[in-house]
Amino acid sequence: MKIKIRILSLLIISMLLTGCGYKRIHSVNENLIQISSVEVSGDSRLANIIKNRLNLISSINGKNIIDLKLDLSKEKQINEKDITGKIKKYDGKIIIKMSLKDLNSSNEFKQSFEKKTTYSVGNTHSSTILNEKRAMRNIAINISEDIGYFLNIYYKNK
Repeated sequence: MKIKIRILSLLIISMLLTGCGYKRIHSVNENLIQISSVEVSGDSRLANIIKNRLNLISSINGKNIIDLKLDLSKEKQINEKDITGKIKKYDGKIIIKMSLKDLNSSNEFKQSFEKKTTYSVGNTHSSTILNEKRAMRNIAINISEDIGYFLNIYYKNK
């Protein structure tokens, strides 16, 4: 008897949860956006990472055709020094100023995205440069995801 009640209660709970209408906000909606062009100024290596990731969310049959202009700037500041004055950590920051032009409605607007991270100084100069490249690449990937989420949410609600 207890087994039947458990099975029945699990069945009812699963039916209630599947019928609640839950949808992920950050899910990529196919055929929502078509990016006709992406112009990026700034660090070319980071710009290519962002541009390639944004082209992944673009669809040839997208309802909303857009042009993107991205102005990328990269900053590096000292975060931590030891007693002798040697640098131990740096802060790396990427700022992107996005200008979006909707070709269907000729609307234009601007949005800024900014991410910051801290990376350690390595034992050698080359390892410090490698740490910086990894940190900046990770920030570029995160910002490109943020831009993709922003575009999806903006055009879902439109």
